[in-house]
Amino acid sequence: MADNDAAILESMTETSASTSLDALRRHVSEGQVCQAPHQADTGSDAFLSGSIPASTGISTSTLHTNNDDDDSAYGILDSIVKRAAELTVVQKHDRGTTRMPSSGDENGSETQVNGPRPSDSPVDDASLNMEGLESAIAYLVADGSDTHLLRLADVFNRLKTAYVSSKQSEAKLVSKCKELVAEISHTATKVNKAVVLCQKDRSTITLLQKEIAKAWGVVEASREKELKDQETIQALKEEVDALNAGSVSNMALAAPHRRRETLAGSNNDEVGFRQLLAEKEQLGRDLCDANLRADTLQSELDDARTRLEAMNNDRLTLDIEYGELRDVLNTKKSDLERENRNKEKLESTLKSLTETVIKRDQELLLKTNESRVIKENLARLEASVKEERTRAERAEKEKEHLVTRATRVQHEYEEQVATTQKLLSDNQRYEAELSKLDVDAARFRDETRNVTRMRDQLTKRIKQLEAIRLDVEIERDQYKSTSADRTHEIELAKKEVEGLKKQVESLTRDRDVAQKSLVKAAGSAQRHLSLVRVAERERRNLEHEISGHKEEATKARKLIWALERERDSRAGEASRITEQLQAREEEFKLKEMLIFDGRKRMDDLERKLKEQQSLYENVRTDRNHYSKNLMECQDEITEMKRKIKIMNHQIEQLKEEISLKEAAHVKQNFEHNKLEKEKEGMSLTIGKLQTQYEEVTKQLQNQRAEEARLKHIIDDADAQAARLRKDHEATLQERDLLGTQLIRRNEEMHLLYEKIKLLTSTLASGESAYRERLEDIRVLKLEVKRLRREGAVLKNEAANSDVLRNEIFKVQRELLRERTRVKVLEEELESPMNIHRWRKLAGSDPSTFELITKIHALQKRLIAKTEEVVEKELAVQQATRLYHDVKISLQRQPGPEVLEELRMVRSALKSKVSECKSLASELNMYHSQTNEASFTIEKLGQELQDLKRRYYEEKRKEQALHKTRSDAPEHDVGPPPGVANDNYAPPDAAERLRF
Repeated sequence: MADNDAAILESMTETSASTSLDALRRHVSEGQVCQAPHQADTGSDAFLSGSIPASTGISTSTLHTNNDDDDSAYGILDSIVKRAAELTVVQKHDRGTTRMPSSGDENGSETQVNGPRPSDSPVDDASLNMEGLESAIAYLVADGSDTHLLRLADVFNRLKTAYVSSKQSEAKLVSKCKELVAEISHTATKVNKAVVLCQKDRSTITLLQKEIAKAWGVVEASREKELKDQETIQALKEEVDALNAGSVSNMALAAPHRRRETLAGSNNDEVGFRQLLAEKEQLGRDLCDANLRADTLQSELDDARTRLEAMNNDRLTLDIEYGELRDVLNTKKSDLERENRNKEKLESTLKSLTETVIKRDQELLLKTNESRVIKENLARLEASVKEERTRAERAEKEKEHLVTRATRVQHEYEEQVATTQKLLSDNQRYEAELSKLDVDAARFRDETRNVTRMRDQLTKRIKQLEAIRLDVEIERDQYKSTSADRTHEIELAKKEVEGLKKQVESLTRDRDVAQKSLVKAAGSAQRHLSLVRVAERERRNLEHEISGHKEEATKARKLIWALERERDSRAGEASRITEQLQAREEEFKLKEMLIFDGRKRMDDLERKLKEQQSLYENVRTDRNHYSKNLMECQDEITEMKRKIKIMNHQIEQLKEEISLKEAAHVKQNFEHNKLEKEKEGMSLTIGKLQTQYEEVTKQLQNQRAEEARLKHIIDDADAQAARLRKDHEATLQERDLLGTQLIRRNEEMHLLYEKIKLLTSTLASGESAYRERLEDIRVLKLEVKRLRREGAVLKNEAANSDVLRNEIFKVQRELLRERTRVKVLEEELESPMNIHRWRKLAGSDPSTFELITKIHALQKRLIAKTEEVVEKELAVQQATRLYHDVKISLQRQPGPEVLEELRMVRSALKSKVSECKSLASELNMYHSQTNEASFTIEKLGQELQDLKRRYYEEKRKEQALHKTRSDAPEHDVGPPPGVANDNYAPPDAAERLRF
């Protein structure tokens, strides 16, 4: 900041010097310098009005000359003014080339580069030039013969004194400006301190406000406590008055045999009253303490408010001072901020951003096209899947129809099995059938390998069952009365089978639900075993009817063969339909896998599209930001161009004036040949300036060579960066190929491991399931025995419930009688009918403690009895509920087909569990793929961040090089007349170097 202020001071001094010289030249040309002494006042008025700036320090007394000055003096003065202008230009050049602000100095000190310090060099050069002119004029005026030269010497002396005074005033102004800069920096530090104090004051204000809020909360709490205490005191007073009144009435009405009790009560009342008085005194003391605390808090609150107001006033004053100083600093900085912006930097960044935006737009279009194609493919796949689903549903309906027919036939077959077992064998045949079922359960582990063999066995059994079904149909026509009950049982069994089917469908959806349905199936199997036992009892009842049905069985065998042929045809059709259904299910699974893969790809593409959209939004915001900055820079460029045009116009005007003056000088040059010696003296100074100019040109050439060298280095670095980018892309491609191959190998290994695990787990689960079923059967048998025992016990307890109810009724009646007796005695005590009852009796009343203990004992007995009654009632209700449940379960009489259904459900459950495990393995594989993809995305993000960082570092280097290149001069203005081209430095060279 000190460097900027020094630059402003230099520009002010330069403008003041140039304006003073222009004013002198104008006054000399107009003839205002050579006025009479009696016109001194008008000259001073001219100075005050602004024709000659007061900062030059030229007094009116120095400009008084005689009226007989001729035109030759004007020409000499004009040459002197031109020489002074040339000297100012040289001083500007010296200041711009010799003084550069040192970056390491904190106070903005200046370093001497190629010349003296800026505070000394102008005065020394001016003093040397003025001494040369003074010696030349003294040489010309030595003989004293020429009056014109004497007048010229007089005018020169006056101008010299004016120039010296102006330089002194300039030095004073510079020192004053430096003092102002120091004062501004000092005030800035004060402002910063004031801001810190304001922040501290704000924090203290917030703390005080919090403390005030806490104090008010304490005050409110104390007030609420005081109100509560007053209310309690008032309530206690009312209770004391009521107790006093009650004690008086009791003393008047009480009998002598109760005097001891009244005395004890009065003592208790007195003790309670004393306690109340003590509590009242304590509450009074607490109230006084609370009032004192409230007063202290109020005083602290008032002090905090006063401090807060004082701090607010101080903060307002500091804010006002800070605002004024900030306005001053903003006005000082506003002119310098525009010059520090870099147009080329913004243009380059804007070009790069526009290129990136175009690339991103192209990539976005490609991604949208790819997503559109994928969506179309997905729509086609979904349509095909819908068609396959409709086909599968149609096949499922056909399968359900066939299953219903098969179940109906199977039910009829099982009914016929039961009847034929009743007709052809006894209980031993039935036990043999149960042993076969146990053998089938023992072979449960080998069901997966022997499915086809079991299907053949089932077809054979279906033939047998159909033969038996024909016999049963004939038998059903004859015995409709008995078949009605059987049809009802069949409907119940169908409902249970439908429930089992629903459970199987729910098992396919979720493994947890499958486990629950398995437990339900086990329970239903236990119920079915109980129903089988009921069927055994019916079998024993129906054994008596076997003899009557033997003749009808012979007739039914004829129909069995016809039904067997029909069954064979139906079985082939059913096997064909099942094969078609399995093929459709496999196709459906494949389609679902394709849909899943397509959805996964779609999700990946949508995610990538969102990422590209977010990147596009970021780039667009950056583009808007940079376009805004570009417009601002363009506005500033137009403003600078306008200023340059104005300056060029001013330069043209000055050139025209210089040309006019030069013409006048050429006309008068013939009359002043004697001044050639002075020109020879000035040529020495011109030589010095020429040498300085040559040095400057050499420096410029060196800088241009350095700039070319740096450009060459930048080009080499760009080529190297391009080569490195190509190598990096090639290595990335190779890495991606190796990564994909490695992922595929890992997936294959993972799938093999999963298959091995599934096979081992299925074997282990089959063994464990078989052992669990055996254990469940054993546990359920024990549970049935336990429930039967509990049922018998509950029946016995239910028989004794009437006795308990009678006892409860008796106890309640005795309690009511005692209560009425107590109430009558209390009424008689309050209003005695016989006044002689108070006389002393032979007996004595029991003590109050004995009465209280007796009452407590009776209450405990009553509570215990009521609890026992409630428990007994609950037990009776539970026993009745269990009785009804057992009764309902005994009424159900399903056939042995439930075991077959259970076996089918178990096989279906096993297949679904294996499918769930395979799906879980696939899910794990997809999770591993997603994890690998996320890892690659993170790695790519890190690489992108590294590339961005390196790109920004290269951009910073390019900007630094571009900044060093932009220090070269852009506009060259020709030298003024009378100055050689070799010795001329442009007027804005110092400002460019400073920039």
